[in-house]
Amino acid sequence: MADFFVIKDAVVDASAPAEDTADLAGKREVMNQRLAERRERELKEREGKFDDAHEGQHRADAIIKETKDMRDAVKAKMAEIEAEEGSSGDDRVRQQLSLTESLDSVAVSLAAAEKHMSQHASMLPIYEVRSLQASFKDVGNQFHALQDRLQPKKKFGFSGKRNKKTEKKGKEEVATKTSVLAASFDDKNCFSVKGKKGETVVVGGSDVSGKDVSIGDLTDCRVHVLGSPSTLHATGLSNCTLLCGPVRTSVFVEGCSDSVFALACQQLRVHSTTTTRFFIHVSTKAIVEDCGAVSFGPYDLSYPGMDTDYDESGLDRSVNNWDKVEDFNWLASDKASPNWGVLPEEKWEKFELEAA
Repeated sequence: MADFFVIKDAVVDASAPAEDTADLAGKREVMNQRLAERRERELKEREGKFDDAHEGQHRADAIIKETKDMRDAVKAKMAEIEAEEGSSGDDRVRQQLSLTESLDSVAVSLAAAEKHMSQHASMLPIYEVRSLQASFKDVGNQFHALQDRLQPKKKFGFSGKRNKKTEKKGKEEVATKTSVLAASFDDKNCFSVKGKKGETVVVGGSDVSGKDVSIGDLTDCRVHVLGSPSTLHATGLSNCTLLCGPVRTSVFVEGCSDSVFALACQQLRVHSTTTTRFFIHVSTKAIVEDCGAVSFGPYDLSYPGMDTDYDESGLDRSVNNWDKVEDFNWLASDKASPNWGVLPEEKWEKFELEAA
């Protein structure tokens, strides 16, 4: 290890004074010590650089493994969904809703894996980043193909007869007519409100509690859903206000514009919606996709019997991620998505309603 040279003792000049000889020996000793210290520093620096490189490679390997594990978990979940395709069962609607939640879970996991990779890309070799990007593109294509096969774009097309009952007013009047609809799906597990314009629709109690509610193709309407539905689907609402009690599982909003929603649920998924305000209580992060100019504030809705509906829904009032939103069209981690925003407190709204 000590391959540095050492200054050898010089031949002593017998004619030199004794003090000169001692001085030369001292200088040799100092020089040898300095050389030894310099050599030791060089060895430590070399070892330190090796350790840093080794640690960097170790971190990169760990990130690659984590990313691949997340990707493989997505593929495994997709395989499970495919394996369950075509399984027999009497409750087709429930199966469809379970499928929707499973596909949403895959989409969330895939986005999280891609985000994990993008956040750590600077720590990985460029060839590894390109390889991972290519594999995620393949998995994404497989997922979209699976989604298109199992859930064609035209979803939640519930329809049926509608019964008008006596007109009823709430504390807030903004539409020309008020109607209460009876359940309209054959198995009595779904409630549908379709194709209305300029009306206020108020429903609640046994009409919606524990059932799947589908609301679609409304213009200039106001809808109050006072109860605890199992799920809620809102499609094609324009310039509408939808106020809903606590939903037991998921809410899906698609193709809406210039509207206001007050929603409480476990999961919220918003597709192809623009210029719309959401006042929400959600247990998980809300998801937006292909949206623009949507904004979020906290849920503040009240009506008689709401405490009972909350108890039946199973929602925890202390957990609300209203301001935490995942945008599937925006994976950059260092910049906020331009497609959604948080409403300032002065624009939060409170809704007080009468019972249905």
